[in-house]
Amino acid sequence: MREINRANVLRLLHERGAMSRAELARALHLDAKSLTNLARQLIKEGFLATTSLPTQGRGRPPEGLRLRVDSLIAIAAEIHENKIVVSPVDLDGRTLSRFAEPIPRQASQQEIIRIIRQITRMALDRAPFRPLGIGVSYPGVLNLQRGTIVECSQLKCLENVRMDLLFHDFWDGHISYVETKQAFALAERSFGSARQLDDFLLLHLGKGIGCVFMSEGRLRNGHLNTAGEIGHTVIDPKGTLCGCGRRGCLETVASLESIFRHALPEQGGLSVSPDPRKIAALASQGDPAAIAAIQRAAHAVGLVLATLVNAFGPSHLVLSGESLQFGEMLIAEIETSVRRYALPSVQKGIELRVSSLGSEAACQGAAAAVFQSLFTA
Repeated sequence: MREINRANVLRLLHERGAMSRAELARALHLDAKSLTNLARQLIKEGFLATTSLPTQGRGRPPEGLRLRVDSLIAIAAEIHENKIVVSPVDLDGRTLSRFAEPIPRQASQQEIIRIIRQITRMALDRAPFRPLGIGVSYPGVLNLQRGTIVECSQLKCLENVRMDLLFHDFWDGHISYVETKQAFALAERSFGSARQLDDFLLLHLGKGIGCVFMSEGRLRNGHLNTAGEIGHTVIDPKGTLCGCGRRGCLETVASLESIFRHALPEQGGLSVSPDPRKIAALASQGDPAAIAAIQRAAHAVGLVLATLVNAFGPSHLVLSGESLQFGEMLIAEIETSVRRYALPSVQKGIELRVSSLGSEAACQGAAAAVFQSLFTA
């Protein structure tokens, strides 16, 4: 019971900000003595600090309790297809510093593990406070029982890596592992457009396309931890061959690369460094190929989203990912398509939101996975 009360105190202060001891005791149905003892212990451990609360009249301001947001940090590691990024992140989602190293072409499994370990140790050594834990955002499918990546199309050499052994000889604290698109959802809920929402569906649009369903404040990952692979929903069985080996998947029409390929057919689609804003600019100037590519992608995304809305009935839809740089034309057409194909009774009241986070979202989500351990018992 003490651990539950401890987690509830931290959670409530995180959600509401500074509160008096009396307010906390009432909200959590605790007697004054129990709350005082718990607060004293949390202050000693460095989780809480005293603070002055606003007063309505004259006299000494009442004393309250607040979370020590600036000193509660997590080390967040993002395993990306072409780089490793490690950052200390505080409880407000602020990145305190950034350590990054590119993954060389044809890198071996040992080389990638070396990079992850090296810059994580560097981040730990330079962290201003002892972290609450390490959070790792990874692409692919993790076998939760064995702690092993069993599938990773972006980094095949990561397959069969034992994630729980990455830091075993230099870190003995808490470690959280979260798949990349799940990290985006946790970041949005903790720091972004879905802040404190318990019920939403996030759609991530980029090189790949995936979704995450949050219900009652919990990620719904499926029994194999593979839920959300809607990029490989077949929308045209006779369509373009997909990297997964099937034809007509959503990604063959709506992924970052697919939109470029259809928007710039004379250039073979992709440049060395594809920039969605280039296609957005062409579309705004009336380029028919760019307009058609964006609208075709958005229509297909909205069609698949409408099916998910009918099936799960989320209260909010959140869009994230690099493809949002294609601009308002993409976002507006997605919403139009969802409204067109979702059942009127189901879509009623659904709100569409666009991510407010940037390139640090995966690291922020990995940190959020660590912070969750503070608020649960």
